[in-house]
Amino acid sequence: MNVATKLSPRDAAKEILWNRNDGLSWKAAQFLGQVVGLPDRPLSPAQSDWLKTLTERAGIGAEVDA
Repeated sequence: MNVATKLSPRDAAKEILWNRNDGLSWKAAQFLGQVVGLPDRPLSPAQSDWLKTLTERAGIGAEVDA
């Protein structure tokens, strides 16, 4: 992905779950599933930070609008 690309939290979570899930913990997968399933629910600052950490670990070179 291009660094200039911006993803919604839902799109970032789907990318990780569907294409970059090697080594993903149960807790992280559960969190990402909730982000996918409840796209209208805003993320707390802590959740936004965790999503950013997970996207970095997954090697997604995109900014997340969280």
